Amino acid sequence: MTSFSFTKIVVSDLARSVAFYERVLGMKPVMHFEREDLEEIGLRFSEEEGPAPTLVLMKPAGDAPIVLGNGWGPLGFVTPDIAALFALARQLGSRIVEEPKEMQEIGVSVGYVEDPDGHPLEIVQQLGRSGAPRS
Repeated sequence: MTSFSFTKIVVSDLARSVAFYERVLGMKPVMHFEREDLEEIGLRFSEEEGPAPTLVLMKPAGDAPIVLGNGWGPLGFVTPDIAALFALARQLGSRIVEEPKEMQEIGVSVGYVEDPDGHPLEIVQQLGRSGAPRS
């Protein structure tokens, strides 16, 4: 059976990007691959082996600038505490694109931040029936 496995994004500094995804989102490096023309580090929320969605940070050789296109949307993450995640992202100097706001009609709070290279991240927290975050 076919399943979703990974998404790759190009970054300018692997160490800086790994630190961001570890500290802000709690991801852990599970894979490292290197060859002459590129280096990749795979991140997951669990270090267990086996199939699981993986975010692969890819750094091509050289110093070519990263050009973000408009043919795709933000990477989506779900968190149990959107306020704490935004506070940490802000503390680490991340650009806050849009503060979290409640969308009662669909039962979520949604906000947007950028990673160190400007990749947009959509952060979602499920809301309880009263509008309070679910625990």
